[in-house]
Order: sequence, then C-alpha cells, then structure tokens
Amino acid sequence: MELTSKSDTEVLSQARSDVAGWRGYVLDNYDFAEFQAADIVLDVGCGDGRVLEELGRKECRPIGIDVNWECLTNSRAHKVPLLQSEAEFIPLRGSSVDGVVCKVVIPYVHEQRALQEIARVLKPGGLARLCYHGAGYYLRYLLCDRSWKVRFYGLRTLVNSWCYAFSGRRLPGFMGDTLFQSRRRLTKYYDGNSLKLQQEYLSPSFLGFPVFIYHSLVKARLSNDSATTREGVSRNTKGVVTVIPDKHFETCSSLLTRT
Repeated sequence: MELTSKSDTEVLSQARSDVAGWRGYVLDNYDFAEFQAADIVLDVGCGDGRVLEELGRKECRPIGIDVNWECLTNSRAHKVPLLQSEAEFIPLRGSSVDGVVCKVVIPYVHEQRALQEIARVLKPGGLARLCYHGAGYYLRYLLCDRSWKVRFYGLRTLVNSWCYAFSGRRLPGFMGDTLFQSRRRLTKYYDGNSLKLQQEYLSPSFLGFPVFIYHSLVKARLSNDSATTREGVSRNTKGVVTVIPDKHFETCSSLLTRT
C-alpha cells in the first residue's frame, strides 16, 4: 500500500521513535461542542468532563454519563448532571436530547447496541458528533510499541475485529474486548437506526489505514421513528443507574426513564 508523502519505512521509523505521541493523528479543529445555545447535549463517556465544560461555556445544557465512578466524581466540578451508566443502557427517554457527543467509547463497548441507544435518545433532526478508532490505531500499536503486551493488544484487537466483521462473533473472554470501527459496519448501523452521515473527517492515516474516524450524524425526521421503541424507553434493561444531582438536576430528571 503506497503512501503519498512518505515511504512505509519512513512512517514506521518515525512512529517507533514517537510511539506515545498520537497528537499528529488528532484533528484539533474538530469541535465536539459545536451545538446551539440551550441545546440539551449528552456526552456518552464523559471522562474528566472537558467536553462538558466546553458545552457549558457555549450555554448548552450538558448531561454526562460514564461507567467509571472516579471519572464522574472528578467531573462534578463542572456542575452538570451526571449519570453512572453504560453506553448500551442510556437511562434517558427516547427523543429527549438535541445532541450527543461520544469520543472513542464505541471501540470498548457493544458497538451496535451503543449506537442504537444514541439514536434512540436523539431527537429527530438532532446532531451527534462521534469519534472512533480505525484499524490504523491498533496497527500502530502492533508494529511500533516497545512493550510486547501493548503489541499483543494491538494484534488481538485486529484479529478480533476481523473475526467480528466476517462472522459476527468476537473472540472469547478478554481477547474480544476491543474492536476497531470500519466505515462499512458503521454505515450499516446508521441505516438501521435512522442516522444519516452528515460529514466524515479522517485523521492522518498509518500505513494507509485510518487511525481516528470523526463522524457528524443527523437523526432523520421520520413520522415512524425506527430508532425509538413504542414506549420511548431503552430496549436494554440491565443497566444500573446512579445519579449525581446538582443545581441543574431538574433538566436531567425529567428525561430519565428510571433512577
């Protein structure tokens, strides 16, 4: 596979000398917080709350969810409603938020269920801004990292993703805990959940394979919303929800399906 600017050997050499530096692959000009003032925006996998803070500065009404309790407690300083829940079990009513942000969470969860939930809670005409890992992310680990454990992680993720793409099944146990995303598989999920790809941004590739994939999506305006159940609540019922209230909790509590 040929590269336009550098040979494969040059790319590998540079990556090995700076294996921990991913900044060259990140699109700094992609604004995850580009929403209208007063929009209710859900950050799926809010982490340390940086996007929540930016949404607040733009006068949006952010809500954060994360499965990690430590991340949520660290995010309390941003003074927004926070929920402890998995991406596959978003505890909000259907068609209840104007926007969704999800930064590289999908590789580590059940991708189809998580995207179904994102589509379900998003209002028709609502905007989602998502980032995924492509094959190049894990190929770089495999070929360039100095740690054999990290290289093995890259290898098993690539093998697991290829196995999943061809058979629909993951590798057993921890071997199957991570997937890279592909345009073909994502398009299938979008089509099945009334999501339309508005714009795609690709970061610089590694050996011709995408490293980060940035998608802006719009939920279709349909009279029969195929991404929402008849009751307008989550199809999935196994998620445990813990709520961290704050002074803006009323914004969030009216949207909850259960507490």
